[in-house]
Amino acid sequence: MQIELVKGVDLKVLSTKKFKTVSIRINFKTLIDANEITKRALLANLLSTNSQHYPTQTDYRTALSKLYGAQLSSDVSKVGKYHVLTLDLDIVDEMYLNEKGLFEKATEFLKSILFYPNVYDGAFHKETFQRELENLRDEYEAVYEDKQEYAGIETSRLYFDTLEQQIPSWGRPEDLTGLSPRDLYVVYQDMILNDKIDIVVLGDLEEERVKKAFADFNFEARTVNNESLFYSIGEVKDLTRKKEIQPITQAKLNLAYKTTIYYHQDHYYAGQVFNGLFGGFPHSNLFTILREQEGLAYDIASGIDSFNGVLYVQSGIEPSEAIKVEKLVAEQLNSIQEGTFSEEAIIQTKALLKNALVQSEDHAESLIEKYYSFNLIGKPMISLEEWADRIDAVSKQDIINIAKTVELKAIFLLSGE
Repeated sequence: MQIELVKGVDLKVLSTKKFKTVSIRINFKTLIDANEITKRALLANLLSTNSQHYPTQTDYRTALSKLYGAQLSSDVSKVGKYHVLTLDLDIVDEMYLNEKGLFEKATEFLKSILFYPNVYDGAFHKETFQRELENLRDEYEAVYEDKQEYAGIETSRLYFDTLEQQIPSWGRPEDLTGLSPRDLYVVYQDMILNDKIDIVVLGDLEEERVKKAFADFNFEARTVNNESLFYSIGEVKDLTRKKEIQPITQAKLNLAYKTTIYYHQDHYYAGQVFNGLFGGFPHSNLFTILREQEGLAYDIASGIDSFNGVLYVQSGIEPSEAIKVEKLVAEQLNSIQEGTFSEEAIIQTKALLKNALVQSEDHAESLIEKYYSFNLIGKPMISLEEWADRIDAVSKQDIINIAKTVELKAIFLLSGE
């Protein structure tokens, strides 16, 4: 059962004896604002660096060490129309220690960094701010050097029709110019006061104990935005194409398709099987034909963003083969639309999808993400068995029908001279 600490701040305890750790995740969710994405990414880095109580990185590491090597991390992500800033803290289950009350000490640490950031006179600590700003610049530079990552970002810019969706979840370098420690404190205050907050705790803990530990987190009640999570580009969006030249030897050809495949909605399960046949697994059309049979791709795969209804194809190819690869990708989609695939291929795809589900149960992070994703779409989390049954229920005609709705909307080629 979900516990409401105050309006807009919810706590969920996922009790399990499966792991030797306890995982705590705090998600701050707000509608995407193009002007705030980069600031929130920088804020995430600052919150996981130091605080008033632990003003240096050494102090921070010492505090985590006293929690028996607890691991703290932060991240930002885009989920449909929303931007989510996440804090994760993983600690050892105290049943394996001589010391008791470790969970309470861990939540006190989280409270101190959330409510007492390294802020003085309404601005973040100047040196810390500047260091993390430069670190974020370096991260942007690293993205540029990762050519597949870069091509993926450029493909999204071509595909989406709003600036909010075109900007990556971690922002962009130009937004760092002119940003001040005082500006970032304003962003922090807005997040603490107005974001929808979901706290998820996974481990061998009783609900009452967890509730008591978070009872004195002084979050204020806030208004919850109930706008639909899912995003879809406009119907009139035409196919866009872009080619960029850089001094590289292996070209990156990326394609983006509009779909009706959304997380656990009507076409979700058929969409998962379709993607597995198209390019999601080693036995898929794209892999076996373009890579193994034709030898046209160093790597090629497809994947679905089921919060934005986008199917992506990413490939690494010889620059001279771009036209041929694009044509063959279209042919593989067409073959599925025409039903040119075997029952054996369907069975194999379903088996791999179900195996991935089973394997995900062995990772605490996957279980938390599964719960939160269902929470985001406003549906109760289904069991592994029900999920598998829905995959099994997908028919060949279901796959053909969903394949026929897939529309190519963006093509990006990053190539050498």
